[in-house]
Amino acid sequence: MALDRHQALLAFATQHNIIKIVSLNSRPVVSFTEFEIYQAHDHSIRLLAFVANEGILVSIDEHNLIKNWSMKDLKEPPQEC
Repeated sequence: MALDRHQALLAFATQHNIIKIVSLNSRPVVSFTEFEIYQAHDHSIRLLAFVANEGILVSIDEHNLIKNWSMKDLKEPPQEC
């Protein structure tokens, strides 16, 4: 799970390797899904982290594959490290 306090976003991974990103500024108080990244990784996601003030979400799977996701354009393929 990852939290970006500056953009009020919360990201979490599901057991099916989907990353969901929700806004904490939504109305009513209950959060709604902003983005869903399907098949984010082939293996279980172990870590999610936002890069502060950059609009980037980093995910790492159980095989240590790192992917960077841009909040500005999630339609582009992620950068693999």
